[in-house]
Amino acid sequence: MIKQSWIITIVIFTLAFALRFNHFTNNSPFDWDQNRDYGEVAKIATGKLPILGPVAKGEGGFYLGSLYYYLLYPAYYFMSGSLSSLPLISLSIDAKSKLLPMIIMTYTKLGKVVSGILFYKFADNLCLWCQFY
Repeated sequence: MIKQSWIITIVIFTLAFALRFNHFTNNSPFDWDQNRDYGEVAKIATGKLPILGPVAKGEGGFYLGSLYYYLLYPAYYFMSGSLSSLPLISLSIDAKSKLLPMIIMTYTKLGKVVSGILFYKFADNLCLWCQFY
């Protein structure tokens, strides 16, 4: 028999994912960097594999690895080159990165103080990111 806490957690996370992915195409910006990434992923589809990834603008700027482009390609391929593929993959990774610490926090025997600190840390971050999606 499944514990009641597992059922409640599954319902909460399912609802959170549904709300987060609701109308994601209308809430996702398509700025210059998404346009650049889309172009690079489209080049992968034609057989031109990138060696360098995007440039991180900062102190002088530096190149990131091309792993991000290869991570986007399966969604691009299965969605037939749709512009929605890039925000969908980014949103999925973002949601899973928030989900994993919450599951660890909920189902490990950390104690009330540590669980409270972790919840405080991640809840603020979740609320901040939810306003953008």
